[in-house]
Amino acid sequence: MKYFYVLLFLLLPPILLAQLTVVSTSPANNATNVPLTLTTSTVFNLPVDTMSIEYERNVFTNIDSIVSNTISPDKKTISAVVVLKPNKVYFSAIVGGRATTGEKLTSPYVLYFTTGSSFPTLSVSGIVTSSIPGVTPQNAIVGLSSTSLDNESPSFVSWANVNANGTFQIPYVSNGKYWLVAAKDVDGDGNINPEAGSDAVAFGDSILVNGSSITGIVLPLQQMKPKAFAEALSIADSMARKLPSDRVLKSIRTNRVDSAGRADKWDFVYTHSGNTGATEVSVSSVNSKINPITDMGYLSSLILTKPLANPATAAASTLVMTYVEAGGGRAFRMKSVPNNLVLQIEMVLGDLSYTDYVMMSPSPGTQYWGVTYRFGIEGPQMFTTYLEKKFLCNFSTGAVVKSTFVESPLQQVPAVTRLHQNYPNPFNPSTTITYDLARSSFVTVKVYDLLGREVAVLVRTEQDAGTQSVRFDGAQSANGIYYYVLELPDYREVRHMVLMK
Repeated sequence: MKYFYVLLFLLLPPILLAQLTVVSTSPANNATNVPLTLTTSTVFNLPVDTMSIEYERNVFTNIDSIVSNTISPDKKTISAVVVLKPNKVYFSAIVGGRATTGEKLTSPYVLYFTTGSSFPTLSVSGIVTSSIPGVTPQNAIVGLSSTSLDNESPSFVSWANVNANGTFQIPYVSNGKYWLVAAKDVDGDGNINPEAGSDAVAFGDSILVNGSSITGIVLPLQQMKPKAFAEALSIADSMARKLPSDRVLKSIRTNRVDSAGRADKWDFVYTHSGNTGATEVSVSSVNSKINPITDMGYLSSLILTKPLANPATAAASTLVMTYVEAGGGRAFRMKSVPNNLVLQIEMVLGDLSYTDYVMMSPSPGTQYWGVTYRFGIEGPQMFTTYLEKKFLCNFSTGAVVKSTFVESPLQQVPAVTRLHQNYPNPFNPSTTITYDLARSSFVTVKVYDLLGREVAVLVRTEQDAGTQSVRFDGAQSANGIYYYVLELPDYREVRHMVLMK
């Protein structure tokens, strides 16, 4: 999904009071001949709670070069300086969010514009259906990706709203192969999160646009209903037939199980091809898929792990969790913890000799159920654990064999976001840039020369709250003064440094 920014220009018609809407935008929707470098702006009717818009979930765009961005003191106007490519169609779509006073964005909207003189004339259209009680297709949104949705970061080229009768039309489509997805914020919390179980999603087969528009697409909305592991086992067995015939199942795991032993996604891990390859078969309530494992360290441990030969004879995940809950799991998850900590429960089945359960295992190489309850902070890239309780359970009966408890001190989160002076300064040829993040956010750190030319992009990703650092290597740069810039969706700070060889 390339890059997603809170600063995206949006055009939302005022529908009702007590809704977040936009009163003006630049460029306008469907604008042509847009300059390659420009300042975009969006003026909202209410102050925007930028943290309510989650990257890679609520805001999508194919704009990939943003020089700087700002938000006005009243948080009603979001502006950005962007650099565009010639003769290209751009879109921005926001599918959820809210104002600082709680008013929500209830109807998604998509903004299109082009740097060319006209738009492509082809389109993709169809209907979104729903058999979910009480859920209609109205206010859903449909996306078109130029890469498979099995990828971690699909490349969306456009999105479109769904009408009250379920119909949709994605305009301005060029020739190519595409994949479709539809989604709806059913629970009205301002976020689309199908994995939570309430919001709905639909995935379509690939389509080929070649000189004519595509019509008649049907996308049935579904909700992710959690499954016990036995329900997912037969699906995984069927999917695994696509793997080489020498495949060997090594483990089954999920890190999103509930206290009843059900999960919206189970991962089945196989080695194959003479132990030179490994694959993860993910069985989901909506979008099951097969992903190759490319981490060579992980592959090495899988090769040493004993096969999981008879998973159907293992204790049911629901039974395991009954024992675990009674053996201390329920007491752990009911603990009083700080509000910023969330609970995550993991289950894994197999030979745990090469996992973090190894010190608990009285018989290395033996098959066990492993269950971990953890409280921590869920960041965009990782889960930081502060309280953890592990359970080792009998493979066949599910009874708890052993449990452990670990508590880590909470890291002090900075009170404010700020950029520190680099060290050393002056430097030759490298230096470290440190900055504090008061909250998790999408972060950009760039270096510019005195003429304002971009020298390096050091950071461009989601980062957790805390103190972060990055190194700049000036070995290929000339002596002189350079500026380094820390940018968040609603924050920007600049400092200078001196390269002296």
